[in-house]
Amino acid sequence: MIGIFCVTKAATDEEYGVHLAKACYVYTGMIVIGVITAAIAVTAEVLGMTGISDYMLGLYCGMGSGITIGGAVLIVRNRRLMKNKEKLHKARIHDSDERNAQISGMAVKAALAVLLVGMYLVMLVGGLWYPVLPKILVLLVVLFLFSYLVACKVISNRI
Repeated sequence: MIGIFCVTKAATDEEYGVHLAKACYVYTGMIVIGVITAAIAVTAEVLGMTGISDYMLGLYCGMGSGITIGGAVLIVRNRRLMKNKEKLHKARIHDSDERNAQISGMAVKAALAVLLVGMYLVMLVGGLWYPVLPKILVLLVVLFLFSYLVACKVISNRI
């Protein structure tokens, strides 16, 4: 499987192991965010906050639980991968393969185009009933474009 964030330029298995160890820190952050999200939902439920619907509380609790479990699974997967030299080597070859990097890049571009079109359609249709929705979506598109420009500048200075 080719993941969005799985591409690496690690030339050796040791470098790839370091890359996976650093990724575990990101996954730990995911776990923290997930626990906080679920805890907020549970706290709101216990305190009986009437302004929040049961649906939204369930959504937040489910999202928090899912992010927490996902982060934990990814940490376990990386730890097991780092202990098995043969699997680590195969994973490094797969994740550093230029063809897979190109496929991942093209897939991200296609998914981004679909996302922007979807946001535009939701902005057009949803704005008829919820006037704040187009403002939020326009801000998200501006955030994307600004972050894209900053990332291009930073990355071009690194390379």
